Amino acid sequence: PPAPPNDLCMNATPIACGQTITAQTTVNATRTGAPADICNGFLNNSSLGVWYSATGLCGSVTASLCTTLPSWNSKLAVYSGSCGAGLVCVTTNDQFCGDLSQVTWPAVANETYYLYVLGAAMANTGTFDLSLACVNSPVDATSNVINDLFAGPYDVEVVIANTGGSPATIN
Repeated sequence: PPAPPNDLCMNATPIACGQTITAQTTVNATRTGAPADICNGFLNNSSLGVWYSATGLCGSVTASLCTTLPSWNSKLAVYSGSCGAGLVCVTTNDQFCGDLSQVTWPAVANETYYLYVLGAAMANTGTFDLSLACVNSPVDATSNVINDLFAGPYDVEVVIANTGGSPATIN
């Protein structure tokens, strides 16, 4: 049987704040490209796993497998950086909610995060639902020069949106 389409980091499935991706699986996944370094005390290349990517985050972010039924012994790791040797450990969890995993981390704007779902051991594979919950995320900011007459200082207007409330304009 073929591996899942997001078996490799470069083919990570996008996930957004407030989204739950259902009926996912690590069955038939491989360890190809799995991170080799210890992350938050866990080795994350000892089992089969699949990848997800999240962008546009800022603030507290929680990724969770806790609604998955039936339960199976999972791990959930978060990396920043870029696929391959450029992955940087953010956090890993094993058994937050029974055998299932959940992680929370402070996300930094303009960073891509890679979520790696894998079994706690080589024999652990299963189907799962992955949810991503965010507080104060995402934030968009735009700016415009509104006085470009070369006659004095420039005025800059900054609009901050997607903060959970109405957009704010700063002049």
